[in-house]
Amino acid sequence: MEMAETVADRSLPAFTGGAPPTLAELASRHPAQGLERTPDGTQGWLNGALRERSNGAAMGHLQSTPTADRGGCTADLAWVI
Repeated sequence: MEMAETVADRSLPAFTGGAPPTLAELASRHPAQGLERTPDGTQGWLNGALRERSNGAAMGHLQSTPTADRGGCTADLAWVI
């Protein structure tokens, strides 16, 4: 519930567009975001909570999509704070 409140903050759409997700929408996303790979296996998915160091309170989340290629590995990063 703590992360739901963080990612559904009503001020986020000012930066991301759209509207904050409902609790039902967040719940439907959760199973997919818990996967370790894309369904076709070509990319990894890493998700995590960002917490304030001083008190451990949730302050956002991080998503990374690593992809192996000929030159090694690259990753796309996204975060919301």
